[in-house]
This record gives sequence, C-alpha cells and structure tokens, in this order.
Amino acid sequence: MITNQKELRRAFWEAHPECSRKRRKGIYCADTRVAFVDYVDACARDGIISEALALRATLGRLVMLPIMPGIYPGMIGNTCRRDGPAKLRGQP
Repeated sequence: MITNQKELRRAFWEAHPECSRKRRKGIYCADTRVAFVDYVDACARDGIISEALALRATLGRLVMLPIMPGIYPGMIGNTCRRDGPAKLRGQP
C-alpha cells in the first residue's frame, strides 16, 4: 500500500513513462495532469491508497496562476474572486 505522496508520484512516473516531465511555468501539461488524476482515482478505487491521500495528492508543487490580472480561480465550483490567493487561503 502506498502511504505518502512521494511514493505515489514515484509509482505514477514508473507506470506512465510516456508522460512528459517538462513543466511550463511550474505546471505539467494537461495530458500528464489528467493521467495523474486518473491514476490516483484508480489507485483509490483499488485500495492501493487511502481516500485521504487521494484527496490531497498533487503531482508537484501547487501553483495558482491568475486567470486575468488580479483574478484568481476560486476554490469552490467555477467561481472567481478578485481578492487573490491570500483570501483563498483564509488570510486577511
């Protein structure tokens, strides 16, 4: 059983050598991100990882880029907020 994100990422890259490891502005390409999400989902359904690990797993460092200057994606649904990432993290 895989118990942490480091092991999960290592297993993903071993299982998907065809995925690109190149990043642009710190973000992997969409095909690689989709493959990772599908892999995490399959691992959770098969009991290889816990549901908690599946919910917090990321492929790399989390980067929040603005959609437009001053507008960042919201954390719930398709909403957007103009107050940037500090408000999203609950900071004043």
